[in-house]
Amino acid sequence: MARDYRESEERRGAASQPQPRGTAAPAHVGVAAQVVDALPVGVAVCELRDGAVFPLFVSEAACAMYGCTRAEYDQGIAQGKPLFTLDDMASAVERLGGAASLSGDYDVQVRTRRIDGAPFDVRVQARVIPGACGMAEMYAVLSDVTEEVREQRKRAWQNERYRLLSELTHAISFDYDSESDTVLLYLDRTGKGMEEQVITHYLENLSANRAGVVHPGSLATVRGMFERVNAGEAGVEIEYRADYHGNGYQWYRANLFVVNDEGGAWHLVGLIESIQNERELRTRAERDSVTGLNNHAAAKSAITQALADARVRSASACAVLDIDDFKQVNDCYGHLAGDAVLQSVGALLRASFREDDVLGRVGGDEFVVFLKGIGLDAAIAKLEQVRLAVEDMRVKGVDRPVTASVGVYATRPCDATYRDVFLRADEALYDAKRKGKGRVVAYGEQEA
Repeated sequence: MARDYRESEERRGAASQPQPRGTAAPAHVGVAAQVVDALPVGVAVCELRDGAVFPLFVSEAACAMYGCTRAEYDQGIAQGKPLFTLDDMASAVERLGGAASLSGDYDVQVRTRRIDGAPFDVRVQARVIPGACGMAEMYAVLSDVTEEVREQRKRAWQNERYRLLSELTHAISFDYDSESDTVLLYLDRTGKGMEEQVITHYLENLSANRAGVVHPGSLATVRGMFERVNAGEAGVEIEYRADYHGNGYQWYRANLFVVNDEGGAWHLVGLIESIQNERELRTRAERDSVTGLNNHAAAKSAITQALADARVRSASACAVLDIDDFKQVNDCYGHLAGDAVLQSVGALLRASFREDDVLGRVGGDEFVVFLKGIGLDAAIAKLEQVRLAVEDMRVKGVDRPVTASVGVYATRPCDATYRDVFLRADEALYDAKRKGKGRVVAYGEQEA
């Protein structure tokens, strides 16, 4: 049972000889003490003097917080032992200008010790009322925040490790917390050192949160990374375009893996590195010199890599586009004019499809297009738009219309290689040629 702080002060007075406090407390104080003891936090009334905090009254919860019984605590009060030493209160004293001048409301965390010597952290929310002779009274609510502080320190050290790792590798560290949908980045944007960026509601508002940072054409790639993790992958690697430093979009590679924390949430953590130079070298090696699209080998590799993802295999389309009567263009107008037609078709394809799709020139006048995450009807509609756009092209030096035939194949879960999808799309292309050219035909489409 909590005691009236005046009674506790009288015990302490045997050792410290304070001035008398006046008459006994009224009867309703005992009822109030019972109410105080029912609270889940500790309550204390203290006296501030001589650079320390001396308790006059503490509730049962406060006694338990310090690991002692009521009798042990009352004995400490009688012996004049302070609740906090000057060292314990150093941060609060320094912040507020010294114990003798404390006044008003404040909220601080104090590192102190239990009766057995074990350290713990207590949050003190208090009101201090100045008194005479350099003393003051403090009315405080005490909360044990040891676990909370431990988690804060653990998180702070984890973040410091990310910062150091980013600084040493000149990479961007990435930590996604699935529970809070928050991303923590460490990056050096200005060349003056690593800085922390916290992005809340990351996936919920991905397009809005990363507008101007992640290239619009790479948003689907970034979102797909999280979908792969949700599907059970333990690690992911993606290449995408972003502008982290305000210098324009560049290519980055994210190597991330999944870890689970003690609370049951999973994190996606790892490093993001610039691969702009690597991409430029790779582009020069993989690009068709006339159209700027992937050459045949690069297109084949990219499509095979895409087919390694079961979700891509289950909902994508492969198309083969061929310029009709291209030999006549070369024969009538010359090879330079023929190259101009190829360049115009290549530019049209780049403008018509997503960055995540695969585009390549696989023969003299033949192109492959691999559309990811699309149904057959939508693919046919898109390819028909492209076919009509080819007819509307006007190429300098060529005074005849250019038309194209297209064959398209909807991928299946069993398709594992480039050959599986290309040959069927190519078969549909030849069906389009047999039907009169200048049209889009799907694989397996019956004769009318």
